[in-house]
Amino acid sequence: MATVRGSRYLLTIGRWRRSFGIAPQFRALAALVPGVSHVDNKSDFLGKRPHRRHPGILQLSCVRLPQGLAEAAQLLLLESSMPNMEKQVQALTNYLWSRHLPVEPEELQRRAVLLEKKILENADSCQTEKHHEEVLRALRRTTYHWQELSYNEGLSLVYMAARLDGGFAAVSRAFHEIQARLPDFQPQTLMDFGSGTGSVTWAAHSTWGQSLREYMCVDSSAAMLELAEKLLKGGSGSGMPCVPGVFFRQFLPVSPKVQFDVVVAAFSLSELPSKADRTDVVQTLWRKTGRFLVLVENGTKAGHSLLMDARDLVLNRKEKSPLDPRPGFVFAPCPHELPCPQLTASKPLACSFSQAYHPIPFSWNRTKSEGHSDDDADSAYMEYPYGELVISLGFFLVFLLESLALQCCPGTAETPKVQEQELGLAVGLQLTVASTVQLCLAVLAHKGIVVFGVGLRLVQVNVLRRLAFPSIMNNGSMAFKPCLLSTLCVVCQHPHHP
Repeated sequence: MATVRGSRYLLTIGRWRRSFGIAPQFRALAALVPGVSHVDNKSDFLGKRPHRRHPGILQLSCVRLPQGLAEAAQLLLLESSMPNMEKQVQALTNYLWSRHLPVEPEELQRRAVLLEKKILENADSCQTEKHHEEVLRALRRTTYHWQELSYNEGLSLVYMAARLDGGFAAVSRAFHEIQARLPDFQPQTLMDFGSGTGSVTWAAHSTWGQSLREYMCVDSSAAMLELAEKLLKGGSGSGMPCVPGVFFRQFLPVSPKVQFDVVVAAFSLSELPSKADRTDVVQTLWRKTGRFLVLVENGTKAGHSLLMDARDLVLNRKEKSPLDPRPGFVFAPCPHELPCPQLTASKPLACSFSQAYHPIPFSWNRTKSEGHSDDDADSAYMEYPYGELVISLGFFLVFLLESLALQCCPGTAETPKVQEQELGLAVGLQLTVASTVQLCLAVLAHKGIVVFGVGLRLVQVNVLRRLAFPSIMNNGSMAFKPCLLSTLCVVCQHPHHP
């Protein structure tokens, strides 16, 4: 079992018709403790309990991917000929989690002005061109260089192996929040912006598969859309899709009348190059929202800040569509519309939620015990060692048969009479040099296989060379001990041998 690496922050914004009378009801869910107002961020009603034990937080048990999705992902990975897939998956995962938002032009201009002032205070004012070059060098050193990822066929496959299972778990947690609070809500249409591998479609089908009739997957990458379609068809380009009613396109629907019951943007806003682009996309998604807008991002400071900007943009937007004048409100996970206390603290922290899930058993994580449950950090996921179990049972079976034989045939336990000799007994005792050499070669052949197996295993688990080399040498040195013992036995057997 594993968790969504780092954590994902979930944000759900709802939109309801006033005639339903549902919005005020769920605003009142914030008052979970009598006598404590939901606007009071300083009250200590939790006592010594951690914030993850807040009574308003809904827990979801460990998520397991649909069998068809997991098998299709494994099949696609086996059919690919990409080398060093494990290293590429790890590199992409680390890059995505360490990624920051792109620096805005206004912020870049402000930094340049400050650097120029600092340089001019301690330099000659005549060398203007030199100062400009120094400012540019300083900006290159101190500014995060954000790059847009172009998902071709190869990178899309690596992204699938890195984030398909974790993305499915994070979105399932968001959908569970809606389903648990509104069990009668049965959406019929869904749009996934930045659909990627299609994990949102699978999660929505697992939650509302009985009612959903249309899934609109929007992604600018044609390779991603093709990969998502293959996953729906069991890993092949032909065949019937596992989820009916799924449509793929590279552009958002332009008609203002087209709305969807649920609109999702999971890990997509962080892929946009500027704040202006994110603003346009969030406004467009909100116009397309019929009931719920679900935003999911990485549980980092950058992801948290990005989602707070999107929330404020929706809540503070004064202009409304003439076709849909309904106001919006925050549905979950925070049942209030006040500034986030995590951002107003002296040391701002990222608000995040973790979700446990069973990872896809790719070749590099079949026996890997990674991740934890929501609150228990001591659970692991690994395959049961059936081979070792069979060997152990065989050993005990032989021991049982031998014990029964000794009990049923006591005469076999008598010590045979052996003629006493002056020569001693030793393991591997040989009478000639030729037989000693043969024994040494046999032992070396056996130990060579053992050393090769140990070295191969060390390479598979990516052990550092400075640690792997002593381990291999230690196993190799064991091969010479039986040979040395046999040589000593020959010397003892023939003390007068020239």
